[in-house]
Amino acid sequence: MPVSRTVNQEILSFFRKIEDKSTFYINSLIVSGFAVSHGLAVGKDNLLTKYLLPAEENNLIKFVRLIKSSPCFNTESLVELFEYVISPADKEVNGAVYTPAFIRIFIVKSILARYDMSQWTSMLYADLSCGCGGFFYTLIEQIKDNNPKLLIGAFIRDNILGVDIKEFSIERTKLLLALYALQNGEDLVENDFNLYCQNSLSNEFTEVPVVKHHGGIDVVMSNPPYVASSKLSEENRIYSQTWEVSQTGKADLYLPFFQLGIDCLTHGGILGYITVNTFYRSLNGSAFRFYLSRNGYDITIVDFGSEQLFRGCSTYTCVCLIEKRNTGLIHYVETSSKRLNNINNEVFEAIEYKELNDKKGWILKDKNTSDRIRAIEKVGKPLGEVVSIKNGFATLRNDIYVIKPNRQDFRYFYFEKEGQEFKVEKSICRKAVKANLLRLEEDLDLLVEYIIFPYYLNNGKVCIMEDENFQKNYPCAYSYLKGKQSALAKRDKGHKKYPKWYAFGRSQALNINGERLLFPHICDSACFVYCEDDSLLYYDGYAIFAKDHRQLVIIQKILKSDIFWYYITKTSKPYSGGYFSLEKRYIMHFGIPELTQIQEEELLALEHQAQVNEWLKPFYHNMLSI
Repeated sequence: MPVSRTVNQEILSFFRKIEDKSTFYINSLIVSGFAVSHGLAVGKDNLLTKYLLPAEENNLIKFVRLIKSSPCFNTESLVELFEYVISPADKEVNGAVYTPAFIRIFIVKSILARYDMSQWTSMLYADLSCGCGGFFYTLIEQIKDNNPKLLIGAFIRDNILGVDIKEFSIERTKLLLALYALQNGEDLVENDFNLYCQNSLSNEFTEVPVVKHHGGIDVVMSNPPYVASSKLSEENRIYSQTWEVSQTGKADLYLPFFQLGIDCLTHGGILGYITVNTFYRSLNGSAFRFYLSRNGYDITIVDFGSEQLFRGCSTYTCVCLIEKRNTGLIHYVETSSKRLNNINNEVFEAIEYKELNDKKGWILKDKNTSDRIRAIEKVGKPLGEVVSIKNGFATLRNDIYVIKPNRQDFRYFYFEKEGQEFKVEKSICRKAVKANLLRLEEDLDLLVEYIIFPYYLNNGKVCIMEDENFQKNYPCAYSYLKGKQSALAKRDKGHKKYPKWYAFGRSQALNINGERLLFPHICDSACFVYCEDDSLLYYDGYAIFAKDHRQLVIIQKILKSDIFWYYITKTSKPYSGGYFSLEKRYIMHFGIPELTQIQEEELLALEHQAQVNEWLKPFYHNMLSI
C-alpha cells in the first residue's frame, strides 16, 4: 500500500488490527463511521441503511474518534480507504490499485473539455475495471461543479456503467456514490445503478440495457488492471488470447483492456486511461501498436517517464487519451506530475503514425531527435548484425543454485543458506558472476560466485546428468538440491516438465565460450566490462561476443561512447534514478561504423574515452556537436 495522502496512518493501522475482516463488516464500519462523523441522516429506503452499525458498537466509536481527529477525512479519503482494504492477493491477481485524485481529475477534465458542456449529461460513461468507483466520483464531482442543479441519482442511473470482476468492488462503488449523493441531499437505492460483476474481457457488458439505450458508450475512463502475463488467472489468460492486441509476446492484462475499451466506443468517443508507458516500445505491445496504427486513432500521450506515480509500485506510467476517429496522429509530451496542470496544446509534439515503426517500437520524440536517431541507426551496420548478444543462464531459483562459499578445502565448498551450513563438491561448481552488478573489470574478481552445475559436455553439447551418476559422484551437491526439490518444483508455477527435477529453469547460456563484454539489464551509464575468462558463466545480464579480440575491443570503445549513451537515453526504457534499459532490443539497432584497418588502428590506439568520443563524431555526422 502506498503511503496515504488523505488517510492518516492511525486509521490504516486501526483497520489492520480489526479481527472481523469480512467484507460486509468492513463496509458497514466505513459507511457508519463516515455517516456519523459527517452528520449524515440516512433515509429508510437508502441502500446504505443495511450497513449502519449500532451507535454503541466499539469499533465504530473508535473509528469515528479517529476520523474526527484527522485533519481531513472526506469523500476522497473514502476512495483510498476502500482501495486500501482490498487484500494483497486481489491487488496482484486483479491489478487493483488506488489512483491518485489528481490523475483522475486530469483525465476527466481532459475528456470533458473535448465536448460541449451541454453534452455532458447526455453521454454514457463507463469504467470497465471500476474498482471502488473513484473515476465515477471524480466525474460526477466535476460535472456538478459546473452544473450545481445536477441530480446525482438520475445521472448515475442514466449515464454511468461500471464493470468489475470482483463483487466487493461493485458493492463499494455503490457505497461510495451513495455516500457522495447523501452529502448532496440525495438517497440512492439499488435500482439507481448500472454496475455489473463480470469479466470485462468477455464483452458481456455491451449487451446490457443502458448500452443498448445509448447505442454504445461515449467515454471509457479507467486505471486498467496491470497484471503481468505470468500472473494471469486461467480465466483471464483464455479471454486475453481472444483479443487482437494480445497476439504478440507475453501480453499483460492492460493490453486487451485497451482494445475492449476502444472497440465499445461510439465513433468519435474517447478513452482515457492511466497505464504503464511501455506499450509503445515493448515487444509485448507490438500487436497493440499495429492495431492503433492501422486504425489511425487520434492519441494523446502524457508520459511521466521514469517518475513513479504509484508509491509502492515499481511501474512507470502515462496518461492515454484515445479518440475513436482516424487522424493518423499521436500527440506526445513527457512531463512530471508536478507540471501536469500547466500542460497546454502547444507543448505536445504531433507525430504521424507513418513515421513510426510498429514492429521495433515507437520513438516518440521531437522531429530533430527522431531524425538524429534514424541517422545513427543508418551508420554502418546494426550492432545486432555485427556481434552476438546473448542472455545469461536462468535457473529460475538462483538463490538455490548460486552459492558464496565462506571457506573451502581441497574437495568442498562450504556455504550457508537460511542459517544452515552445507558443503558441495568443488568439481560440480562453475564460476559465475551477476552481470547486473558489474561496472569495472576489477569487479569480476570481487563479485565472483559459484553455481552448482549438474551438467556435462558430450561432443560439445551440454547434457543433464543422470540421477544415478549425480548422486554417486556428487553426493553432497545432490543431497543439498534434494532438500530443495519441493521449491524447485514450483518454478514456472509448477506447470513445466523439466528433463530432471534439478535441471535449470531454462537451457540458455549453458555452453557459451569465448571472451565477451558483460553488461547489466539497466544502467545509468554505458557499462561494458571486458571478460577474458571464457569459462565464466553469467546471469542477470547480457554478453556480447565478437569474431575476435580486436573486434570486441573496438565494439567496447564504441559502446562506451557519448553517442551510444545519447542513443540509449532517447530510445530505451527509462527507470528512476537516471537508469535506462540495455535490453537487447534497445541496443541491437545502434549503428556500428564500418572502419578501415587504418581507422581501426587509430581507434585502438586511443587510451581515454574522451578521445574516443571526439574521434567518433565524424562517423555519426557530428550530431552531438550541433
